[in-house]
Amino acid sequence: MSVQKALVIGGGISGLTAGAALARRGIDVHLVEIKDKLGDEGGIGLSIMGNASKALATIGAAQACVAAGMPADVFTVRAPSGKVVAVPPWPPLGKPEWPAQIGISRADFHRILTEAAIAAGVQVQCGVTTRSIEQGKERARVEFTDGRSGDYDLIVAADGIYSKTRAQLFAEVTGPQQTGLAIWRALAPRPERITTTQLHFGGPQGLVGICPINDENCYVYCMHEARPGERRDPATLHEQLREKIEGYGGLIPGLAAQISDPTLVSYRPIEWLLIPAPWYRGRVVLIGDAAHTAHFGIGSGTKLAMEDAASLVSRVANAADVQAGLRTYQAERSLEALKLQSAARNRMEWFENVARYANLEPRQFAYALLTGSQRIGHANLKMRDPAFVQGYERWLAQRCGADDAPRPPMFLPLRLADMRLPNRVVVSPMAQYKAKDGLPDDWHLMHYGARAVGGAGLVYTEMTCVSASGRITPGCTGLWNEAQRDAWRRIVEFVHSQSAAKICLQIGHSGRKGSTQVGWEQMDHPL
Repeated sequence: MSVQKALVIGGGISGLTAGAALARRGIDVHLVEIKDKLGDEGGIGLSIMGNASKALATIGAAQACVAAGMPADVFTVRAPSGKVVAVPPWPPLGKPEWPAQIGISRADFHRILTEAAIAAGVQVQCGVTTRSIEQGKERARVEFTDGRSGDYDLIVAADGIYSKTRAQLFAEVTGPQQTGLAIWRALAPRPERITTTQLHFGGPQGLVGICPINDENCYVYCMHEARPGERRDPATLHEQLREKIEGYGGLIPGLAAQISDPTLVSYRPIEWLLIPAPWYRGRVVLIGDAAHTAHFGIGSGTKLAMEDAASLVSRVANAADVQAGLRTYQAERSLEALKLQSAARNRMEWFENVARYANLEPRQFAYALLTGSQRIGHANLKMRDPAFVQGYERWLAQRCGADDAPRPPMFLPLRLADMRLPNRVVVSPMAQYKAKDGLPDDWHLMHYGARAVGGAGLVYTEMTCVSASGRITPGCTGLWNEAQRDAWRRIVEFVHSQSAAKICLQIGHSGRKGSTQVGWEQMDHPL
């Protein structure tokens, strides 16, 4: 049976997007919101990346966000002093239709989503939520807190990170966890010349940013360590934030002086959630923060929530088998959430250790920033911005003493103390278990010689033991007598005479793991 009538619980980003998308498919949609009115109360602003704009376009809301916000294709990297370090491009994920990034106020964004949902035909009721949900074979029966009831083919739980629906139907799931970080945001007048996001890396907070959200306003933000359960006095939030960003230069002091109203300052601990599969029970499915969070470090929470909604609707709206559609949605979105959270964790670690990058040359800093989440590697970045990567490759080649022909960094020379490697390709230690009495033979000559001739800059030997009793297995190589010394010399001389590679001996001792069988017999079992 296809979905003809749907209930959406929650009027936030994911709920409004899902409601609008379902209604645009001709489905009768009822949305309930426990608050007295729709809107993100206490929110300041957010950044919509290009891929999120694509999701907004599916409900006809992207152009309104461009008009209401401040679109940009680049951002500005600054030192804590305010000095401009680089002006790199945002990843062009929305191109060619949409800008790479849009700064927008949360009030405007929620207004646009609400208008899109109502225009699509969503019936919205505030001050109401569900009291109980009873699953049936064909439909789910819902009792509401105002005494009404209704039957639905699909129930979309978009009631946020503290989802009551999740608590009712997914009792075994652990709730959100503290990350030890919090995010500060404050509304301020936009400096006239600032039309792109300004990121000040380094300094006491690691990162202080300015995001313009319309012609009149911007918001200032920073991350800060937060103890679990820590509370802040709401009456002095403006003073606390000014103290956090004290010491930063450029535009920051002027903006800090204008942060004078605590009601225009937001302080929110960053929490983490990713519930195990499945995200649905019968005809009830979780989306957005009810199922998972993103992380401020990668700025994709909005994108993740809206893509959940778009994916769910595409898989379920016209499906003859709702359960099959939910399974497909689950497989698609749980993987995407996991990938994004992994990238966010990498980005968070980058921010926490930003001091190690602060003194890099501007080009190198920009490259490190763009690849810091590890979702964008060298080849991927080259596809996105060939000119930037070609310029970076040429600049890095010149710094490394190579010719200025652009090439991937892994093929540039590298100096380690007094040793110069022709490139940065390293063959890691690989135990062969082919030695007899610790003596490397023709097998080892072939193995290491082939890797060196193949072009690696540095070849590591397998773990080579310092005594007969220090071997893990009888097949391990050693270096405790002259015969072994001479056998290794033969290999080293071949590598040096036939290639530009260097060869490094890894010395080790088995410890308590000694005297065991080789791997293809009974691994780690005694002789």
